[in-house]
Amino acid sequence: MFNIKLKSSEQQILFKTLSELLESGFNLKESLIFIKQTIIKESIIDDILTKLEQGYHLSYSIRKYIDGEFYNQIYISEKNGNLINCLKEINKYISIKNRQNKKIQEVLIYPIFLIIMLSMALIGINKVIVPQMSSIGTVENYNLSYFYLCIFSILILISLIFVYYKNLSFLKRKEFLIKVPFIGKIYQYYMGYYLSYNLYLMLNNGIDIKNILFIMNSFEKSTIIYSLSNEIKSDLEKGMDYTRLIQKYNFIPKEFVLFLSQGNSKEKIMNNLFIFSRLQFEEMINKSNRLINLVQPILFLLIGIGIILGYLSILMPIYNSLRGI
Repeated sequence: MFNIKLKSSEQQILFKTLSELLESGFNLKESLIFIKQTIIKESIIDDILTKLEQGYHLSYSIRKYIDGEFYNQIYISEKNGNLINCLKEINKYISIKNRQNKKIQEVLIYPIFLIIMLSMALIGINKVIVPQMSSIGTVENYNLSYFYLCIFSILILISLIFVYYKNLSFLKRKEFLIKVPFIGKIYQYYMGYYLSYNLYLMLNNGIDIKNILFIMNSFEKSTIIYSLSNEIKSDLEKGMDYTRLIQKYNFIPKEFVLFLSQGNSKEKIMNNLFIFSRLQFEEMINKSNRLINLVQPILFLLIGIGIILGYLSILMPIYNSLRGI
């Protein structure tokens, strides 16, 4: 009946409010009833409450309303009563993600508006002003076919890249994103954070390393961890070592080989993974902030070049006509 995933902002509100209420002493049912009365759609909360009353865990009850990655983390945390900290972590991540998205929108909206206006101005100059001036024998029409060809070529290139990306396997898509200029490094840091934190969660919740693959196979099928677990399982059945997979994909941190070496205790592995996840998260934020700060100057430079070309499209034909007088 209900199959609509909550928006990112709604998921953040849900996790934030739920963690605060649980920490204040409310039980899960009371917390959801409060959220139902104040924040989230009643039909969704009613569906979640119904599943809880039927004996299902929270992770299963909200599974279809949240992102698969968040479901995985909640599923792990419920195993050892660490739900509140997990909800806080998810809320922190969504909060920063939404803040970064808002910042990107603020940075891009004005330059994109100028680019659209500039494109319309160039087309207007060529289609209206220049023909009127040439009709009185002043200038010759200026050809903008190169401009249309450039736009068309860019659209074709983007379409080909999109088709190529859609035909890749799930894991190969992640590998492809790592290689994308500018954003690839940011995505690599995100994957380092996501994989190390989830592995830390599993170990912290008492899951033995030998049973991690079994747990990963019960994760959301559309997530990276589920896909990795299937490939690891296939490699192990062929007698291969798990380090082969780490070397195969660039989005898997190479530090994992050192962290998971046999000489390390479980406590040391957990500590290394947690610290590493924090470092990767901070690097992801720093890199994205630097990229955002770089985008606007580059766009304004392109706009400036476009304005100069717009002036030249008028002045050069006039100059050529005056030289012929």
